[in-house]
Amino acid sequence: MGKLRLFSKKDSRQIHQAALRILEEIGMLVMDQHTRRMLRQADCRESDDGYLHYAEDLPASLPC
Repeated sequence: MGKLRLFSKKDSRQIHQAALRILEEIGMLVMDQHTRRMLRQADCRESDDGYLHYAEDLPASLPC
């Protein structure tokens, strides 16, 4: 059975890049302290409002 594709590879890449840009510019509120610590150690910056902002290369640097 074939794989269902909702988006082209190009569209998927654009969606992924937009999501990374949002995480870098707007950030996200992470409540779990262990996760916050891990993300800060991976070079996320924390803004005054407590949001964590991804570094540009963060997804590649996170352990899986």
